[in-house]
Amino acid sequence: MTDTKFAIQLIAPTLCSPDEIKAFCAHVNSGEEVARLSPDWVLGHGVKLAFVRTGGALAAVGALKRPDQNYHQGCFRKANIASRWSDYPIELGWIYCDEAYRGGMSYKIIDALTQGPEGGQSWYATVRTDNPAMLHPLGKRHFESAGTPYKSVEHPAAKIRLLLRAGGSSN
Repeated sequence: MTDTKFAIQLIAPTLCSPDEIKAFCAHVNSGEEVARLSPDWVLGHGVKLAFVRTGGALAAVGALKRPDQNYHQGCFRKANIASRWSDYPIELGWIYCDEAYRGGMSYKIIDALTQGPEGGQSWYATVRTDNPAMLHPLGKRHFESAGTPYKSVEHPAAKIRLLLRAGGSSN
C-alpha cells in the first residue's frame, strides 16, 4: 500500500445517498467475492457501512450487516455448527479494497467497523480458505475459525471458512 492519507467514513445505509449506495455496491461487486449485491439488499441488511477514500476516490469498502435468516443459519449449518447461529447476530463482510491500496487496509476497515455501539456484540465472517489477505487480519482481530469449511457457491472450486468473534473482544 502506498503512503497515502485515507479517510474512513462510517454511516448507516439509510443515511447514505442513492449514489453512495450504488458506489458501495459497485465496489463490492468488482471484487466478485459475493453474489451480486444490490442497493435494496444493502438497505435491507446493512447496519454500518465503511467507505475508505483517498483524494476523493473510493479505495475500499466494508460493512456490518444482519443477513437474512436463511443465509445466516445456512452458513452455520454448512459449517456443522448449526446450533450456534443465533449467538452471532451480525456479520462482518462486503469488504473489498482496490488492489492499489492493499497491504493493511483490511485491518483499518475491521477496526473501524468493530468500534462503537456494535463493539460488544458477537460477530461472524465468512471467507474463502484460499484468501489469506482476509483470513490473517480477521485472525489478528480475534476472529476464530469454527466448524468445518464448506463449498463456496460463488467459487465452486473453493471452500468457505466460518470465523467467529465473541462479544467484548477488543482489537
